[in-house]
Amino acid sequence: MNSEITLKTYNVFKRQLPEEIFKFIKKECNEHQKLEELESGLTGTGVPKHYFLEKSKDLLQPFIFKLAKEYELQNNYLRDNIKVLTDDVPWFLDKPWVNIQKPHQFIPIHNHDGIFSYVIWISIPYDVEKECAPPSKHASCFQFIYPSITSSFQAHSIRVSKADEGTILLFPSLLLHCVYPFYTVKEPRLSVSGNVLLKV
Repeated sequence: MNSEITLKTYNVFKRQLPEEIFKFIKKECNEHQKLEELESGLTGTGVPKHYFLEKSKDLLQPFIFKLAKEYELQNNYLRDNIKVLTDDVPWFLDKPWVNIQKPHQFIPIHNHDGIFSYVIWISIPYDVEKECAPPSKHASCFQFIYPSITSSFQAHSIRVSKADEGTILLFPSLLLHCVYPFYTVKEPRLSVSGNVLLKV
C-alpha cells in the first residue's frame, strides 16, 4: 500500500503503519478522556478538541524518523528549501495529539511548526460514499492547498474512508491543509497529528 501523492509543489508520502503501532496508538486515542487537552491556535467553536498522546511518542518516533529520512532522500526538501542553519542539527518529535472530530466539526486551513508533519487516521466511522454523494463532494475530505506557478491556489482532496484506518501521511510542515466536516453518523472521527522539528 506504499505510495506517493504527487502535488505540483511537494510530494506527500502515504504509508501503512505497522499493525502493533497502530493498535497501541488506537488504544491510547480511545482513552482520550484521561489525557491533557491541547489548546492550539485553531481551538474554538466548531473545531475538534485535541489531546496530547503521552505514551505513543516513543513508539512512533523511530517509524516517523525513518519515513522522514526516506522523504528527504527522494525529494531533497531540506537541502533545497531549509537554508537557515550552517551545521546539521538533530531532529526531534514533538508530542503527538489526537483530534476528536465530531459530526459538523471542521479543521480550518493551517500549517504546522517544524520541518515535517504527519496525520494518521485512526477511526473513520462513516461510509465515505454516503458522505461524498452530490452535492457534498468535499464532505469528510482531507485537503491540501498550495499555490501554482501562476500564484492561483490548487487543492488536492483525499476522500478519507474506513480503508484509510492505520494510514499515515507525511508532508512538509509548511504545506497548507484542512479537514471538512462529515454529517451522516454520530460517532467521532479520530486522527493523530504531530511534527518533526529541528533541535537547536
